Amino acid sequence: MSDLGEVMSQAPRGDVLPAFILQQAQLHAQQCDRKSSATASQGKTELRERIAQSLGLPRLPRSDLSLTVLDTIDREDFTVQKLVFESTPGLPVPAHLYVPCGGSGPHPAAVHVPGHWMENAKLEPDIQRLNFHLVQNGIVTLCYDPLGQGERRVGWHQHGQLAPLLVGFTSMSVMVRDSMAALDVLERQEAVDGSRLGMLGASGGGFSTIFTAALDERVTAAAIGCIVNSHVGQLRDAAFGTGWDSWVDVCNQVPGLCLVGSMAEILSATLPRDLLVANADQDPAIPLSSVEEVVTELRDLAKDQGAVDRFEFSIVPGGHGLHPAMRQTMATFAVRKLAGRRAQPLTETTPLLAREWEVVHNLATAQRPQSIQRRPSDASCWDAPIDSNGPVVALARELALTCRERRSVPSASDVRTYFGPFPPKPAERPYVSLHVATPTGYAQRLRIPIEEGIDVDAVLVLPRNWTDDLSPVFVMLDERGKTGALHSPEVDIARSLGYALLLPDLRGTGEMRTSEFEIASAAWMLERDLLNQRLCDTLGVIGFVSDRYSTGAQIDKGRIVLWGNGAFGILAGIVAAIDDRVAAVGTGEIESLEELLVVNSEVTPMAYRYGVLQFADLADLAELVKPRGAFVGVKRSQLSSVIEQCRSIRLEGVAR
Repeated sequence: MSDLGEVMSQAPRGDVLPAFILQQAQLHAQQCDRKSSATASQGKTELRERIAQSLGLPRLPRSDLSLTVLDTIDREDFTVQKLVFESTPGLPVPAHLYVPCGGSGPHPAAVHVPGHWMENAKLEPDIQRLNFHLVQNGIVTLCYDPLGQGERRVGWHQHGQLAPLLVGFTSMSVMVRDSMAALDVLERQEAVDGSRLGMLGASGGGFSTIFTAALDERVTAAAIGCIVNSHVGQLRDAAFGTGWDSWVDVCNQVPGLCLVGSMAEILSATLPRDLLVANADQDPAIPLSSVEEVVTELRDLAKDQGAVDRFEFSIVPGGHGLHPAMRQTMATFAVRKLAGRRAQPLTETTPLLAREWEVVHNLATAQRPQSIQRRPSDASCWDAPIDSNGPVVALARELALTCRERRSVPSASDVRTYFGPFPPKPAERPYVSLHVATPTGYAQRLRIPIEEGIDVDAVLVLPRNWTDDLSPVFVMLDERGKTGALHSPEVDIARSLGYALLLPDLRGTGEMRTSEFEIASAAWMLERDLLNQRLCDTLGVIGFVSDRYSTGAQIDKGRIVLWGNGAFGILAGIVAAIDDRVAAVGTGEIESLEELLVVNSEVTPMAYRYGVLQFADLADLAELVKPRGAFVGVKRSQLSSVIEQCRSIRLEGVAR
């Protein structure tokens, strides 16, 4: 865990990595080829395949719908059925089905997906009011609790499950699958006209609606509120601007999304079906300037598809959320497109169903603190909430077993390709900015160029050794950078054994430290995630040792030992597998990536490379390192003996 000292002062180069991430996103945006959009049947099919793969839908097991009607609540002009269905094994979904009373059926219908109204979800007053407006205008409406919300929430570590990523699916894939199952539920209702199905969602519910509508052609009209943004804007204004819900939410960071296509291209997969994008004019995380970039491109794509009249854009006064103006805009569109008529005016007089949480976190103040105890509601589907975190991780563990059975040990070339791409070596040379004498030798401050926009600060510590019996080199990777490495037990041991030490600040650490969760999860969206970028840094550091020129004290370049503790041991293992300049590698604590399949992970999201367990685990990488030295999951009690053993391993195969 990071020391509190890290947050007491600003890192001098803390803006380097966020700027690099944004630059990479901007390059992706510039490279988007609008001609590859979904203008033709083949292009649309390929786009949908990319979306589904990015979400991980093909790897997510399906359940039978298992639809159960629990009870019915009668109102004057509609009924509310309490339902439970299941789309993914072990993850039941509580829902409300609003059905109009009277009138001639069958009726149009819509799935309404709540956004991040965490405590009440389908029972949140503004969510209910939109449902009332729809059903009172003749639209059967199904509203369910999304993953980790409402009756599927226990505690606050929600929407932050990293485990699924290792086996190749996302939380968003579960949400999209739930929405598709909700459409299945509507199709089964006698009161529903299955040819007139729609979807609505605001905020996070709008984000999942984007993907569901793009993938499922049963959705004939989709209304998406206060969420549409460009990928660059999403990173700049949400990830780095407002902190994406403070280091826990991974709903928005869909792996490889920037490679799937621009946000306009993704939205265009819904066309020529009806589509509304509605954004608020006072929403700091989603400024209109970014939204209008998307809308301009989307209008061009709609024109290409002959669907200009099927896309609508509305700027709604107010802030983020389902306030009256946003509800009116979304409901008016849905009623017009699904029911073929003008919507009746929005009213606020219909009595609400009893919600479970009186004061929710986003509305709480010191004078009116948030509720800390759930209260019973006759509108609840269950007597007590059922946590979705455990089943999601259990599903990931099951898939990990399948991955283990199916994979084989890759080649070094396979590893380099899988974890790449790696940029070419820069023309700039490393340089020494400071050289000082110490009581036991010498220390140098280095700047090592890695790629355009990135160079790594490092410290080289040399023992006082002027003989030809050269010192081996111990390269230590630590999540706290060179300062953390210097104070690690591994470095203490190596120093006592006469190693030279190289202690780098990999990007995002030490003098470049920044908010790890936001940076690591944001980088998932790019071609090169943070794991790839830090692999580049480490390869550059090893290259410096291998190519170092000095007429002073020498080091034994045939005895480069690379070590990493915690998640940085994963970096060390990968680099040793693809770089045969490393004589020996040691990783601390983590023996297998399957150890990261836990509910409340404290490990950096960097370690959660999307789908990596389908490709390799740490033991597979260690096999590639042999017959060089490979020591995986070294316990603290073993450090001295293992680091001493590494000292005797030399690339030419001659034991010292």
